[in-house]
Amino acid sequence: MKRQRILNTGAAGRIGSWLARHCLEAHELVLVDRERPSTVSPVEFLVGDLSSSDWLSPHFDNIETIVHLAADPSI
Repeated sequence: MKRQRILNTGAAGRIGSWLARHCLEAHELVLVDRERPSTVSPVEFLVGDLSSSDWLSPHFDNIETIVHLAADPSI
């Protein structure tokens, strides 16, 4: 399988962090969430709010897949 560069939103949440752990060895990950998780990750982690995506677009270079798992946990 080809190693892909994957951007994963909601990476500090339950599903996003599970996905990151399971994809870490096979793919290059760029993780995104509003807060940095308590566990230290050996991958690129971007902290920001997706409601203002201007800060995020420069990080789309060479991204092959986007896994959008960000959500409002209060809903």
